[in-house]
Amino acid sequence: MSLTTSQRAAVHFDDNLIIFAGPGSGKTSTSVAKGVRILSAVGTTLGMMTFTTAAAGEMRERMAREARLHGAAQIGSRLLVGTFNAIALRHYQRYTKSPSKLLPPPARAAMLGGMLRSLDPEAREKHSAALDRYQTALHPNEADFDSEHLTFIRTYLRKLKASHAIDLSTIMRECTLRMGSGEMPLLSITHLIGDEMQDADEVQVAFMLIHSKAGVKTTLVADDDQTIYEWRNAMGYQGLQYFANEAGAKTIVLGENFRSRNELVAHATELIAFNDPHRIPKNQKAVRGPGGTLLAVSCTDLKSECHTVAEMIQHFRKEGESIAILARTNVALWSAQTALTTAEIPFRREGPSMWDTPELALFLALLRALVTLRTADLLPVLTASKLDNALVFEMAQTLGRECRDFLDGEIPDLNSATALDRTLLEKFVDATSKWRAETQRGMFDIVISEVASFMQELLQDAIRDEDTRRRAERRVPKLLADAVHVLTQLKGKLSTRLTTIQTLQQAEGRADAVRLLTMHSSKGLEFDTVFLIDANKPSDGSSLVDTDAERRLFYVALTRAKERFVVSYSDSPVQFIREAGIPFELAMSPAFA
Repeated sequence: MSLTTSQRAAVHFDDNLIIFAGPGSGKTSTSVAKGVRILSAVGTTLGMMTFTTAAAGEMRERMAREARLHGAAQIGSRLLVGTFNAIALRHYQRYTKSPSKLLPPPARAAMLGGMLRSLDPEAREKHSAALDRYQTALHPNEADFDSEHLTFIRTYLRKLKASHAIDLSTIMRECTLRMGSGEMPLLSITHLIGDEMQDADEVQVAFMLIHSKAGVKTTLVADDDQTIYEWRNAMGYQGLQYFANEAGAKTIVLGENFRSRNELVAHATELIAFNDPHRIPKNQKAVRGPGGTLLAVSCTDLKSECHTVAEMIQHFRKEGESIAILARTNVALWSAQTALTTAEIPFRREGPSMWDTPELALFLALLRALVTLRTADLLPVLTASKLDNALVFEMAQTLGRECRDFLDGEIPDLNSATALDRTLLEKFVDATSKWRAETQRGMFDIVISEVASFMQELLQDAIRDEDTRRRAERRVPKLLADAVHVLTQLKGKLSTRLTTIQTLQQAEGRADAVRLLTMHSSKGLEFDTVFLIDANKPSDGSSLVDTDAERRLFYVALTRAKERFVVSYSDSPVQFIREAGIPFELAMSPAFA
């Protein structure tokens, strides 16, 4: 493995250390080289901590591969690789005899979902954030919470106790506290490396610090400029500085960027400098040299932004080029999804698709039922209506696998149907028989629009809660309008269009699939070209906020690009575009080619 001067210094330094590794600086290669060097010495043992199972798997594989190349293949028993939670859980179970059983994350999510179900989305988010702040604090009972959030936290803890359960966050904290007090032994290792440590919370920083103070030579690999999880209580720059002071750790900066062209690195550096003095300067140099392109494109609205992006992909995409479209929110990405589907550009959606929303899932189910005539496609729509569940069950048994006659206007004899039920069913089959006739005459666009109107009325009628109704009045029409736009722009029969929707979404195995991600979920990835959409000032409706945290998030988005970066906005651009010095151009500019 060929190393730069700064990487070599980090690999061979054998005491407490923080490696500040900017985007594309080869941090994983450096960590692996350091790990192999440590284990090449007699009597050494190494722990490597990560935040995700995928990162742990990659680290384990690369360590094994590099060890074989360097003749140190027998490292298995001396190497411990895993997530913070997994390693803490294993240690906790080994050294305690707690009667409590682990509450798996899916079960925990279900429990919290039930507790939060009656709250509006904003209140849910605040309650969840309060619980996260409690769980990631080393001494949570000393933290300050308002009475409403404290009541919620105590209710959650009582539910855990009543279930004789313990969650992963509590195990992580208990392990750390007991290690610190001497009640539990430390990990049996001589060296410790923590990856992505700018994302570490108070408990995780303490976990590393306890080992370093006990003589375990501890290395934190981090980039304070990429701290984007404050809402998960990541300590970022402050946590890294605290560790450096307490552990007497040396700091080494990896000054090269192997990912991006010089122009991209220069503009990213210009942007993030606005976060001084609460950052460590990296002053990265682009190893790949010049040749990068950056553009800021103005459009009339988000829809035109997304269609401009689709056109740029069609006109200027280079063969074999990897492309990502990023946005601050999933909702903005739904507009991008609409534009790509209309242009028939394959994409891979990271996270919830607009078609996965309950509203559009029902819309597609009804359209499919008109084509497939399967009762299974029809049942979700009937269940969402005002019909009693017992009646829907009876209908399913009576209709059998195919519902052709029902959709064409014939209502079967139903023992549990009231007069009101029959009125509702008659209204429904009047509509479906009309749509079936229009479908057979090739009037697909009309059917799509009429089904959407019907679905909007059905969804609004099914809502009882007034607050939910008001939110649905804003959300549902836009979702259905986007869906109608996509389906009416596609060509072919209704069945063909529905298949196209499914095919374009299932493009995961295709090399030419455009990736759609939130800015947060893009961290750690890289693409030849990156489009960032909906970069408006907050006053114009964007969720981008003019803060140091949001500047770091914009920095993460910009530094995913290897060759080209295009940011689009409508009305007024977010200030980070000007801070980065990105040139403003007209859409479809030849400069992008």
